[in-house]
Amino acid sequence: DQSNAEYQELLRSAKERDNRFRAAQSMLDGRLKTTQEQLELTSKEKEAAQNEMKMLHEELAGASTSCKEQRLHIVRLEEEKHEAAEASRRKEELLREELLRTREAMSSASMSHSEAGDAAGDAICQAAALQ
Repeated sequence: DQSNAEYQELLRSAKERDNRFRAAQSMLDGRLKTTQEQLELTSKEKEAAQNEMKMLHEELAGASTSCKEQRLHIVRLEEEKHEAAEASRRKEELLREELLRTREAMSSASMSHSEAGDAAGDAICQAAALQ
């Protein structure tokens, strides 16, 4: 009778330990599952971040190339602007020289015209005196 009671007590104690073990096992399984899910999520986030970083590096490389091309374009435009300004300055200088020559030619022609008019007037006067 006493051994039966001890047996029952041991059996009850074993069942409680078994229940506690199962509860602990269930809790650990839940933690493991949660941790695995978090690990998978973190792995996916890491992969997404790496893909985004790769894309941003590619964009940066493209932007850098574009920036270099724009700088070269600006340098070429500055050179063209300088060349155009120099050509404009030379043309202005040539036009000033041509204007000066034209004025001198007009002045010379005016003087020649005036001298020719004076000579014609003198010739008319001489012809009139002869008559």
